[in-house]
Amino acid sequence: MGALGAAALRGLWLVGWLSLVVHAWAAWSRGRAGKRLRRAALWAQFFLAALACASLVVLLVREDARYAYVAEYTGPGLPVLYRIAALWGGNAGSLLFWTALITLYGAVMAWAQPRDGDDRAFTWAGGVLSAVAFAFATLLVFAANPFVRLPGPTASPVSASGGLSPLLQNPGMAVHPVDVYLGLTGMTVPFAWGVAGWVLRLPEDEWFPVVRRWTLVAWSFLTIGMLYGARWSYEVLGWGGYWAWDPVENASLLPWLSATAFLHTAMAQERRGMFRRWNAVLVAVSFWLSLFATFLTRSGALWSIHAFASSRLGPWLLVVMLVFAAGAALAIARVWRSLTPRARIERVLSREGGVWLNNLLLLSALATVLCGTVLPWWSQLVAGRSLTVSAAFYNAVNAPLFVCLLLGMGLAPWLAWRQMKRDDAWAWIARAALFALVMGLATAASLHAVYRRSPWLAVAALTAAWFVIASAAADVYRSLRSAVSSRRGAARADRGRGSALALWLWLRAHRRRIGAYLVHVGVAVCAIGVAASGAYHLEVQRVMRPGAQLTVGRYDLTFTGLGVTPGQRARTLYANVLVARGGRVLGVMQPSATFYPDGTPPLTRVAIYSEPWSDLYLVLLGTGDGGSAVLDAHLNPMVAWIWFGGEVLLAGSLLCLWPKTLRVPVRSPLRRAAVAGTVVLVILAAAGGTAWGAPRANTRPSASARADMRVPRLDVVLIPAPVRGVMDVVERMQVTNRGSEPRSIRLALPGDSRRVTVNPGHWRWAGVQGGMKWIEVAPGVSPGATAAETVTYTVPYSAAGTALSLTTAYDADVIRLFLPEGGWFVSAEGLLAATQTTAMGGTAWRVYTRLSQPGGVPWVVHVATMPHPFFAPTPAGLPVLGRVAGAQVDVWQVMGNLGWITAVIALAAWGTWSSRRRSRSSAEDPGEHAGG
Repeated sequence: MGALGAAALRGLWLVGWLSLVVHAWAAWSRGRAGKRLRRAALWAQFFLAALACASLVVLLVREDARYAYVAEYTGPGLPVLYRIAALWGGNAGSLLFWTALITLYGAVMAWAQPRDGDDRAFTWAGGVLSAVAFAFATLLVFAANPFVRLPGPTASPVSASGGLSPLLQNPGMAVHPVDVYLGLTGMTVPFAWGVAGWVLRLPEDEWFPVVRRWTLVAWSFLTIGMLYGARWSYEVLGWGGYWAWDPVENASLLPWLSATAFLHTAMAQERRGMFRRWNAVLVAVSFWLSLFATFLTRSGALWSIHAFASSRLGPWLLVVMLVFAAGAALAIARVWRSLTPRARIERVLSREGGVWLNNLLLLSALATVLCGTVLPWWSQLVAGRSLTVSAAFYNAVNAPLFVCLLLGMGLAPWLAWRQMKRDDAWAWIARAALFALVMGLATAASLHAVYRRSPWLAVAALTAAWFVIASAAADVYRSLRSAVSSRRGAARADRGRGSALALWLWLRAHRRRIGAYLVHVGVAVCAIGVAASGAYHLEVQRVMRPGAQLTVGRYDLTFTGLGVTPGQRARTLYANVLVARGGRVLGVMQPSATFYPDGTPPLTRVAIYSEPWSDLYLVLLGTGDGGSAVLDAHLNPMVAWIWFGGEVLLAGSLLCLWPKTLRVPVRSPLRRAAVAGTVVLVILAAAGGTAWGAPRANTRPSASARADMRVPRLDVVLIPAPVRGVMDVVERMQVTNRGSEPRSIRLALPGDSRRVTVNPGHWRWAGVQGGMKWIEVAPGVSPGATAAETVTYTVPYSAAGTALSLTTAYDADVIRLFLPEGGWFVSAEGLLAATQTTAMGGTAWRVYTRLSQPGGVPWVVHVATMPHPFFAPTPAGLPVLGRVAGAQVDVWQVMGNLGWITAVIALAAWGTWSSRRRSRSSAEDPGEHAGG
């Protein structure tokens, strides 16, 4: 399969080149030549990219370790779903998946394009898509080939230390990257159609509706991808939040902001011919920002917990970005003078004035996020030192902007073109504002009663969000009342059927309007959750012994003890915490930490008890003597509103995507796919969303990679053990001496160590600190030489267990540890390469390699005993509050997401076909179209 995948990759590059030639030939002949050949080229690109992806997936599922990518991202015991998800878990595989999605969009375009009539726009659009796919295929073939084989003629088993990171073994890994990639690559389609319209100077009704529709598709995928990513961060990273303003998070947000701005100005261009130049720039900027996102993720220019390891793709991607930026600039320059607006803003209090203010606020937020994201890279390039901004900077600048956006969204239903709506608009605005003020103050007061604070900006955000909801509901009610009353008067004799019929006709006639209102309401509901959880957050950290109690808000927590769950690949240490409220015990929460025997740092697994008004969020930070635990308890208000608001928002985007006319034949595959996808989406996504957002707790892993997040201190695990005995431990340190003076190693040993032998070299006792004996070993070698120090000591098991710590006092290159089999877990702090096991003298040595880091920052390797005690069983008769294993597959999430993807792409294809047919029929019979 590897050879087949490599051949498909080379074929993709070759067919991409041929597709460019075919589309250039067709463009030269003004779309008259090679119609079938162009479609065949787009389909062939998709087939070869899909074949390469399928080949890599087969290799991953089979764990064929002859290939470097497979050996790095699979491991023993990895579930099949996460072996498949490893396709986008690494740099080369994700780039292949990215390219396949671009070719998928090209195939959908070929599928949705009518076979008859003039297709010059499709010729240029297909050519641009082929050019983008060819650029990424070039990167795959020459810079990031996932089918590179490891040296050696035969396959070797996958190393136990390899495999997909436990952080990524989460259902969100099977959903979040797919949606984000669909959103980012989807920006290519509106850009391609925009280039076609600009170069050919076509009438806007032939190409602009397609640009708007496919921008909405990409925007929808980016929205759900960011929501899933926020949920993954909330459940997996264990820091109590969901958006950290990480560079890669920001990279996805940037094209989302520009696309949001375009979707609003596109409405003004379709209705009044306004913002034509501005829209051309926004389409190009959205596409360029999607390229910028993949540059940030893959170049290593900026550090991010979501980014891939540094690679040589940075210069290649920079060239791709510059080439397409230059091409977009030339295409827009060609039609710049002809893109004069047909109308201008007459009043600020009008729909076009609101759109202009909306764009001003959105692009101000975009500029803020962009500047904060590239500041470290730019300052390093210009000043020689990296400057960064914290999350407080983004929050301080963007929070007022989004409050203003919410106020504008609340006024939007009452704005008409050129002016405010007449009749009683101001009266309805006053009613909505009064309702919003009451609800905002009531929400803030209820939160203040628990959290004892009420920042003015949070109160303003809550009030503005309720204003959006009230305004949308008031306008729908007013419009429905008018429609129903008029219809009822015409059908009063029909036994009351007039109201139901009027409602149905109104819903059919205002699908796009209702969809926009649902999107705005979804954003407002999300804003309520963000404002409440961001401003009223409560956190308590406490060292708790068995039987200790802690009150967090309205919850009473009682720590009953620790427990251990053994496993084949890891062992889990968890804390049993009784949760009560108002004197009634709700159940048991079990935050935990998982230890891996292959040297992978231990990962915390948070426990979350979610209710509509608050989330109780527990993290096990560490353990201490006597079975005590260090618990970090968070009370996050109204986080569930964020996830519910996201579902409302996505439902609205589906309504906006639904075509206006049903001109697709009944037996058309486009219609069947759209209907089937929508049915699947409604059933699966509703069930999956309900299960996903239901009140529960879970135990998903947490990382400690970000400097601004709390680092779990799980390096010393002291567990009361009923067993006793003696164990010999040998630690071998191989040190490269680079300086002119001897370096030293400081080694911490348990205070009750019976015997210590150091050979060769010189050593001395360095005293006792924190109950640990410290010795200092000096290799005493000449500069540039390499010496190996072997330290042997005997450690007895005791009632308190055993913990060892080895600390280098300088920048060591390699440390090798030999530990007896079983009962030992190793974690490492610092910048380490992947741990591997080698054989030396018949002994298995675990090797830790330090990555280069300026400044000689010391790093630490911790070794801790972990026998098999189980001393704190779960109290009988009490439920564990929604405990979910970190790697457990949530089928509803995956299937619901597949239904969502099918529905969105099928509806977009249906709408594209319908709009293209409508534009051609209007060109053939303009009088009939005008009359319609």
